[in-house]
Amino acid sequence: MSDEKTPQQVKQLQQRIQELLDVYVQQEKFDFRMIVSGEYKQQDGWLHILVVPDREGVSGAECAEALTVVESRLYRLDHVEHVMLMPVLVAA
Repeated sequence: MSDEKTPQQVKQLQQRIQELLDVYVQQEKFDFRMIVSGEYKQQDGWLHILVVPDREGVSGAECAEALTVVESRLYRLDHVEHVMLMPVLVAA
């Protein structure tokens, strides 16, 4: 298990995750943006970060796909483990 991250480390990770989300959404030509909220929780060695679409009615499948790809890229490109992106869907 990894050590608990400091608030500064979390903020840096949130910024990097936002960059990766923006790139992915643009590459896939989605008509929405995923926003990293300031909310997070550290539990059992994992950092859980909440992510919200910028509009109502975005499908859960599209959100899940984006978050899964970004988690994978975060691990592959930045060697960051034990981060879970949690979608918060906005009801239509």
